[in-house]
Amino acid sequence: MENPAENVFTRCPRCGFNWATREEFLADPEVEFIEYRTNLRILRLGIFRFSHSQPICKNEVEVEATLFSDLGEGPVFNERDTGSKKCKGYCLDPKRVEICQAICECEAISDIEAKIKEWPKSTKLNYSQLVEKCRTFRRFDQSKPIKRKDLLDLVNLARLSPSRANQQPLKYFISSEPELNAGIFSTLSWASYFRGWDGPAEGERPAGYIVVLHDDSVTKSAGCEDGIAAQTMKLGATYKGLGGCIINAIDREALRQVIAIRDHLQIRLVLALGVPVEKVKLESADGSIRYWRDKEDVIHTPKRPLDEIIIKPKKK
Repeated sequence: MENPAENVFTRCPRCGFNWATREEFLADPEVEFIEYRTNLRILRLGIFRFSHSQPICKNEVEVEATLFSDLGEGPVFNERDTGSKKCKGYCLDPKRVEICQAICECEAISDIEAKIKEWPKSTKLNYSQLVEKCRTFRRFDQSKPIKRKDLLDLVNLARLSPSRANQQPLKYFISSEPELNAGIFSTLSWASYFRGWDGPAEGERPAGYIVVLHDDSVTKSAGCEDGIAAQTMKLGATYKGLGGCIINAIDREALRQVIAIRDHLQIRLVLALGVPVEKVKLESADGSIRYWRDKEDVIHTPKRPLDEIIIKPKKK
């Protein structure tokens, strides 16, 4: 059997996130260099320390210096000047990015350290980052419209998602027209944990909607396919720089009248979309799992720790 560790450059000891290559690791915008932990006896046995600023992790990752040795471009000296009058201490100071010019064995480490600090960060989201960024947003910049093509792109992602027996019973109604949007908005309820809040005010309402429908002439049960489709589209929206909210609190009869659909189409979910104007912060659940909004309008969303949701076999 193939050992997964053989295909991994390194992994975060806390959240378990894997980086397949060194280049992917260094380019990750959530990975920041902290310091080189010096082994003055044998330099190649030193450790490079990094922070992993993933919202639900915030841990440190240690990587052996030998895995970066080929980044050094300068000469490698055998002599050691550490602590002498000639030594500027660059390799001992994590805040310095200058390349040491001393004729010293440590110069190679200083060179590598500078390359690591200057490594360009990727602007693309890896899958873990995409999932973390795909939060529930309820307030949007209503002045920024959503193109019909963007909604069609998202529906196409749902179309490609798995379907039981490949029956594909889901259909979709899309809207990006202000008047129709207003009608859809009037049938929705928002954020039950926010007592006394009736939903986003005019100017902060969604700029587009996708109504997920079940065609009961295809099959009598949609199973969990509506959830799969909605989350797939929401991930796609996140990738496009949009945000969304999957809504099940719907006045279905009223919405049926607004979008004028036939009797064999059953309303399952509504995906509200737009450019978010609020910030959502993930944090570890400490008792309560209720999301809440602070004085700066930041929404805090507690998530249960990984070890709490993994079920172990009952002891005999």
